[in-house]
Order: sequence, then structure tokens, then C-alpha cells
Amino acid sequence: MRGLVKTESTDQTVAAGRTLGSVLKGGEVITLSGPLGAGKTSFVKGIGAALGIHPENLCSPTFILRGEYRGKFPLAHVDLYRLDSPEEVQRLGLFEQEDPETVLIIEWPERAKALLPPDRLDIQLTFEGEDKRALHFSTAGVFSAMPGLGLP
Repeated sequence: MRGLVKTESTDQTVAAGRTLGSVLKGGEVITLSGPLGAGKTSFVKGIGAALGIHPENLCSPTFILRGEYRGKFPLAHVDLYRLDSPEEVQRLGLFEQEDPETVLIIEWPERAKALLPPDRLDIQLTFEGEDKRALHFSTAGVFSAMPGLGLP
């Protein structure tokens, strides 16, 4: 499945994340690609809000590599921006889950493409103007059959 969502503000990008978060069942893997400042963390704040995690508690894990939060489902937010190789990701165990219901969100997934699970939702965020963003969704595996994603 493929889809496109356009937003015109940070608030709309957060709302798009909230829409996606509201249909998650637990255990999903979501990747977020795009340049710095494209709205990846804002989108994650929306997902977290839908899971009952206060958006102010979610921050970009660029310097800590992985943030973990408790909500309706556990949320693990991983940022690979500062890593140089898939071997580092594997050595640090950044994709490992203790709880199978953990929603795993990976920013900068291209840095560990060979380690990504085949069942995932990939989202590419691009600039469309100063505050405007385009979110390009593509699905594989279990996501391909997931109704209610709200994709056009």
C-alpha cells in the first residue's frame, strides 16, 4: 500500500502522527526518513499522544540513541543519525524488544537498512514549503493488510 498525506503546520504533522497512532495494535515497526527538521520527531509526538504518552515527554533521541516510553503500548524511539554502520546498531541492540507489543519507531533507517524487519511501515517526510510537509507512506508485510491506516 502507498499513500500521501500533506500537512501545512507542525500541529498538522503531530495530528497525522496521532491518526496513525490511534490504529496501532502494538508490535509495529515504523521507519521515518527525511532531512533534518522535516518533522520526524513531531510525527512521533503525535503517535505517542495517541498511545497516552504526553508529547512533552517525547524528545528526539539523537544523543541518547533510544528513548523508551510507557503508554497503551510501550514505545521505543530510535535515532540512527549519529551511527556509522549497521554493526553499531546491532552491537548496541537498538532494535531489540523485550515486550512484543512495543511499537518501534526508527529515524534515519537507511543507516541500518539490512537490519530492518520486513514487516514495517516506511514514511518519508519531505519539505513542501516553510511549514508544509509531505508524508509518503509505503507498507510491507503485515502493514499491507492493515485496514484503518487512513491512507488515501
